[in-house]
Amino acid sequence: MDGLLDTLIEHFPLPPGVGITSIDDVPPPRVLLRPVVEADINILQDPLQVDLQYHKGTIKANQRITASDWYQDVRHLEFGFEDDIKLARVTLLIVPPILTNTLDITQAMLL
Repeated sequence: MDGLLDTLIEHFPLPPGVGITSIDDVPPPRVLLRPVVEADINILQDPLQVDLQYHKGTIKANQRITASDWYQDVRHLEFGFEDDIKLARVTLLIVPPILTNTLDITQAMLL
C-alpha cells in the first residue's frame, strides 16, 4: 500500500502546504446539527421569496436504489418544475421538508 501511495504522490502531488494526514486523524464534520425551537423556525424567511435561485417542484419519482436491508437509504429522485430550469454540470439540490405542525418539526429534527 505504501508503494501505491508513493506512486500516486509522485504523479499527483499534493497542493503546497498540504501534507498526508495520519490514518488516526478524524476529519472535521461536514455538517453541524443543533436543536431548533419552533419559534426560530417561524422567523426564518421563505427561501422562495428571498432567493431567485430557489424553485418549487414536485417529485415525479422516488425510488430506493439500495437494498432494503442495507443501513443507508439512497434514492433516485426525479423532479418536475413549473419554471424553465437550466442545470449546470454541478448543481446542488436542497429538498427541505414542508413542516405543518410541531410533530413534523420534531420528526424532521430526528431524521
